[in-house]
Amino acid sequence: MSDAGVIARVVVRMKVRERLYVMLYSAALEDQLKRLYEAGKRRVAAYVDVGGSTFKIMTAVVKKNGRYYLYPMQEAQHLFADYYNLTAGARGRHALVFINKIEEL
Repeated sequence: MSDAGVIARVVVRMKVRERLYVMLYSAALEDQLKRLYEAGKRRVAAYVDVGGSTFKIMTAVVKKNGRYYLYPMQEAQHLFADYYNLTAGARGRHALVFINKIEEL
């Protein structure tokens, strides 16, 4: 990842009983996430900027349909699901976040 960071989309992974579960996707991170996934490094910390505030979140590197995603864990999952509902949801827009840095745990 470049020092400037990358933009990622918040995408819906699944919906269970009216609750969304989301993942973060960026084509610019594919190679880095693939290397981490293949090396067995499935848990990483990501520094994510949402609405002008930067958060350090714990994520899992997951592979779905040949693409690599960051899956927010615990409270971050709820935060990004709510963010998706507020910014994209039924309007069909993309919910975007800015990923500053990814650290191996």
